[in-house]
Amino acid sequence: MKNLSTQLITLLVFIALLCGSCDDKSEEAAPEGSPEIVTTPVSKITHNSAQSGGTITDTGLSDVTERGVVWSTSSDPKINENEGMTTNDFRDGDFTSILSELASETKYFVRAYATNDEGTAYGEEEAFTTSVQSFETVTIGDQVWMLKNLDVSVFQNGDSIPRAKTDAEWEKAGEEGTPAWCYFDNDPANGALYGKLYNWYAVIDARGFAPEGWHVPSKEEWDLLAETLGGWEVAGLKMKSTTGWIENGNGTNESGFTGLPASLRELDGYFPINGIGGKTRWWSTTPENDLNSYSGRLSYGKDRIEIWRQGKSNGFSVRCIKN
Repeated sequence: MKNLSTQLITLLVFIALLCGSCDDKSEEAAPEGSPEIVTTPVSKITHNSAQSGGTITDTGLSDVTERGVVWSTSSDPKINENEGMTTNDFRDGDFTSILSELASETKYFVRAYATNDEGTAYGEEEAFTTSVQSFETVTIGDQVWMLKNLDVSVFQNGDSIPRAKTDAEWEKAGEEGTPAWCYFDNDPANGALYGKLYNWYAVIDARGFAPEGWHVPSKEEWDLLAETLGGWEVAGLKMKSTTGWIENGNGTNESGFTGLPASLRELDGYFPINGIGGKTRWWSTTPENDLNSYSGRLSYGKDRIEIWRQGKSNGFSVRCIKN
């Protein structure tokens, strides 16, 4: 009887191990006739982006109609279950994809994919962790400022800040008083140099907007910056970058602040037709009333910095100051 019990236990353990092994290999098989693809190892990892891609080694029984990469903080991302994906041109061979809007110090899983008429196939999964976000600074008087405009897409608690691409999406966020961000002209290439544009509702969101150890300046802190640089009438010239401004509007940047002409997004979602080069705005946390808040303003034809009362639904840059 004892031998029989021992044998039964051994059999049950074997079945459990077998089932566990089956679960490990339960990943959905690629549809017959779908492409064969290899995921490119992840490289160029920063605090909010990385590079991957893939190689299609066999197109399958029909032409490839879509390819790219999918990623997530959970293993096994798919085109319909992910936290981000790219769509590259519809050819075979190698391709490169940029993973963007990632959270810092976070582990991600990425897979290349390719789709034809028979279905979608995935490459092997690659894992990587984004780096710690660090900031260059400039000290002006007793204040320590970020050297660049803010470029974050998540709140401190990890929630995503909604991105508004269309004019309607931007206008709706303003009307509802909800956070939103965008790149100028919806072009990610502008973000690398100028950072993102945010409405005021993102800036004051209770989930925490500025990175830990930093905050968005108040009107009083903008006032102090101008005073430190000799007053409102001359501070703008000392804050503006030495290149990038239109019509000889460059500054001396003797403060080191490096104010770039990042432009803005208007309440209704439109971008100024004269584009980047003529002006920039930075939010303060100080409201004037229910509709407007104060912001710092530089313009190409003026040496001064101005504090303006602007609608909270506008899209302005953010420059943080150290706590």
